[in-house]
Amino acid sequence: MFKTALISAALVIGFTAPLHAAEAELKIPESIQRALDRNPENAVQQFAEAMLEIHPDGIISQEVITKFRQLLVARARSQKLQGILAYDLDFDGALSRDELDYARLMPNNAGWLRRPQLELMILNADLDVNGALDFDEIRQHIVNTTDTGKYSRLGRRTAVVVDLLVLDLDGDGELSVTEMAKAVRDLDKN
Repeated sequence: MFKTALISAALVIGFTAPLHAAEAELKIPESIQRALDRNPENAVQQFAEAMLEIHPDGIISQEVITKFRQLLVARARSQKLQGILAYDLDFDGALSRDELDYARLMPNNAGWLRRPQLELMILNADLDVNGALDFDEIRQHIVNTTDTGKYSRLGRRTAVVVDLLVLDLDGDGELSVTEMAKAVRDLDKN
């Protein structure tokens, strides 16, 4: 049903240019199809909320999604840095041996990093093996350990919106909430 629904939706929305063979074979992404199968009206609401989270005017494009993902990654890295530097007692931007020893003594390391994670961080981040972590070692550790793949929490937050771009039937590279709602409702009718 959904295989031909996209073509039908294109015609209903007003996409009158001839469809090429590649366009005729477009499939509704699984995330959109699942939401439609559960409840089409809730799907429109869910998709609109996701679009508005990414951009306040509700118009998304690949560029907007990319910037939003960069913001999410920057926030995740900032939170990790904040947690690590919570033990920077002399505020020099690094963790000395004494500060790391202090962090090891804290119960649950104040909740941000458990003892095994702390030991692995020290092992992996202390590149010059001096028993301390300078700011560059901390920064590089955060860059290396922040999961940004499509199955990470960060990736999943934007995955459905990326999938929604298939509903950009006029091909202008942007999808508005209104355009999405009409396309989803038209898909549901077919």
